[in-house]
Amino acid sequence: MPPSSEPTRQSLTKDIYTTTDEYDTLRDRFLRENESTYGYGGRIDRIREEEFPTLKGQVYLDHAGTTIPCSSHHRALYDDLSTHLYGNPHSQSPSSSLTQQRVTAVRTRVLRMLGVDPGSGAYDVIFTANASAAIRIVGECFPWQAGSQYLCLREAHTSLVGVRECALAVEGATVRMVTEEEVEVMFPRMDNAMSHENPRHETAIGADKDRIGSVHERDPKDARTGPVLHRNADNDAHMGWEPEHGTGPKSLFAYPAQSNFSGTRFPLSWTNRCKRRHPGTHMVLLDAASFCTSSPLTLSNTASHPTACTPDFVCMSFYKLFGMPTGLGVLVVRPEAARILRRNYFGGGTIDALAVDSPWHISRSLPHERFEDGTINFLDILSLDHAMDAWERVFGSPAPSISLFSTRDADTFRAISTHVGSLTGLLVEGMRGLVHGNGRPLCKMHLEIKDGEKGEDGRSRQGSIVNFNLRREDGGWIGSGEVARLAALEGIHLRTGRFCNA
Repeated sequence: MPPSSEPTRQSLTKDIYTTTDEYDTLRDRFLRENESTYGYGGRIDRIREEEFPTLKGQVYLDHAGTTIPCSSHHRALYDDLSTHLYGNPHSQSPSSSLTQQRVTAVRTRVLRMLGVDPGSGAYDVIFTANASAAIRIVGECFPWQAGSQYLCLREAHTSLVGVRECALAVEGATVRMVTEEEVEVMFPRMDNAMSHENPRHETAIGADKDRIGSVHERDPKDARTGPVLHRNADNDAHMGWEPEHGTGPKSLFAYPAQSNFSGTRFPLSWTNRCKRRHPGTHMVLLDAASFCTSSPLTLSNTASHPTACTPDFVCMSFYKLFGMPTGLGVLVVRPEAARILRRNYFGGGTIDALAVDSPWHISRSLPHERFEDGTINFLDILSLDHAMDAWERVFGSPAPSISLFSTRDADTFRAISTHVGSLTGLLVEGMRGLVHGNGRPLCKMHLEIKDGEKGEDGRSRQGSIVNFNLRREDGGWIGSGEVARLAALEGIHLRTGRFCNA
């Protein structure tokens, strides 16, 4: 994430203080207290000047929308495309073979960035248009049937909520929107887990219905009060499907690792706790699009890393991390999970054989071969390679530590996380100190965790998103449109209005 919210004299913080001396005192204190976390080892000024010249005179605070690409990324991509000939990877020409080699290398690199040993076969990388397209694949291809349940965290991106329509299209499948507290009851930690016979923990699909919400049918439009939703639909398309393992219909639990609205980070251990509580029947879809902008994610159940987890499906958009490419996302999937996904459609490049006069075809074997329809966005995949180069070079530690699969990635995530964390703390502190002349607070902060609350990895559960409203001196609200206009006049780039969040 670019250092665009550096506490310069163009920042919001200066307005809390009436003199330059007071501002300088604040800045000096901040730099002294955050010497080891802020500024990428003293390289902050050079990074801004060399990699982000468009930020001059601007305060860019819309990294939740998209971050800004490095200038060296632009130059490297231009040089690559100017000196190499890349062809369609479905062909067999020398230029096509070169494209295939580069795309394969980038798949491997994405796995390494997520802490996956590419040789283990634990996960595969399916390139998509964005995170929403990845979520749609899971929702539309999941084997919903009578008895299936879609569990989705209430504080989720709209695209995760949209999966409920796929479940509700099947007679007998249900949907439940759950809170963080309800998830903790449904999927208890090991040290709090009780036996399966204890009715306290027979939650959404068991005995403790009153705690999580009643299971009788209610108005499907009422998804805010915690009901189980039902809808009748033709279920013929699901006839004949048999679970690969487990004893019941497949269910799906979906949640964001970090809320794109409040910045709250949710426990990554939910992925393993869900599958431990319901082995063989429940699968997990993790939305990592917001989380991975400033936090490491390790897809492993053996690594001794506090952010290690083993979801069945993970989605993200790369422009959130690198600024560009803007038309490329990914669905990272366990091969075992991919095998239960059913497709009615097949596109070019996804089958090995077909009959024109009869409904017969043979799909290709690997997940990415079966789900990447037509020609993939191979030039954007090449751009991703250069984006990761620039990201590691600009933000990574000059002397990376030893890591199991990728030294540079681990240190880059760490540097970005600590830098952004220190700035987030400064912003929250400053905004809380803004008051009107009559003493009324200016800012209503939408922080859903307690100050200082730590997550499983020992870091603050507050991510890099700070959501707020502004109030007038009489307590009335200042409209988001007015805030956006005033911020624009000062060269401040904010995301206002809607946030694609439930």
